[in-house]
Amino acid sequence: MTLPNPLCAVLWSALFLPERLLGGWPVRAFPALVCFLGAWTLLTKPSPWETRQPAREAVLVFLWLQAFYVTSYAYSSAFNGIRTGFRDLLDLPRYALAAVSAAYLIRHFDVQVRKSLDAALAAVLYASLLAVAVGSRSLSLFADSDHVGYVMTLTFLYFLFFSCDRLRFAHAAAALPVVFLTGSRAAWSASAFVLSLYLAALLYQRLRRSRAKDHAAALSAAFFVAWAGALVFGGWIKLGAAASAVEAMTYIRQSPLFGWGPAAYEPMSSLGNQYQRWLLRGGALGSATLLLGLVLVVFRLLRAVHGHWRLRLGAVAFLGAVALMLGSGPFLEDFRLMSLTAFLVAGIHEDAR
Repeated sequence: MTLPNPLCAVLWSALFLPERLLGGWPVRAFPALVCFLGAWTLLTKPSPWETRQPAREAVLVFLWLQAFYVTSYAYSSAFNGIRTGFRDLLDLPRYALAAVSAAYLIRHFDVQVRKSLDAALAAVLYASLLAVAVGSRSLSLFADSDHVGYVMTLTFLYFLFFSCDRLRFAHAAAALPVVFLTGSRAAWSASAFVLSLYLAALLYQRLRRSRAKDHAAALSAAFFVAWAGALVFGGWIKLGAAASAVEAMTYIRQSPLFGWGPAAYEPMSSLGNQYQRWLLRGGALGSATLLLGLVLVVFRLLRAVHGHWRLRLGAVAFLGAVALMLGSGPFLEDFRLMSLTAFLVAGIHEDAR
């Protein structure tokens, strides 16, 4: 008898932790609990040897980020006059916790967790559909409608490109009304991009089989027009985001090298997107390290799906959708959303094996 992989419980908890009902403290404690479980599993359970090198690379990147984060905090407290407090101290070990969690995910993600991913995403999809259908905010599993839109967009993409479920197209179709009803323009933009890419690929396959190569250029042009229209319609670049970017650049210029550390929320009234948050918190040093880590993830993901046209197209759609949504909000500041994104990356990698 095979015992359940504890990583399955982490996945279900990340999706079904009722943030609105439980309040902030259980959500803040969730990363520490995952880190504790991950450390215990890494010390007591064996893992495939081929996962150890990627896990070491991830841990190294996160430890460098942690070092720069602590430096940013110390520099900001000493020279930028930031008022600090207990909340900052709680946020300070964020990258150390992420390092253990990433190593745990990379080394212990298996077929059992991969199957749980299908079931968990389907469950959260219909739970969210029920919440938006009855119009009850208290039934929502996430902090706000933008977070729901982020999760539902990635769920839509996953069922469209990667799921092995027999009802995957029905699940993908059910995700679209939830995305629309959230009112999240970031989710609208990203979902329109994903759907445009999928339909363009289908049409291209049909045209190639019919040897109508002269239509390929028109199809490509129509796809890029649809993509641009999705960006404009979704309001990815809007007046509020532009104003927030101007305000962010004012503070980034004051501390360009080290950033502001975990107290970055204090100087600005609002932080428009994830890229501004990374620059504000980590400065040039932290952002460069983070960029290196993201490039490594993209490289490994695209190399894994090489030779599988559907998976390769899905990986491009996934990377593009995440990049678009991060331009509208700091979604990866939420550990639950970051965990879900990491689970999806691991699931895509597992599909290609």
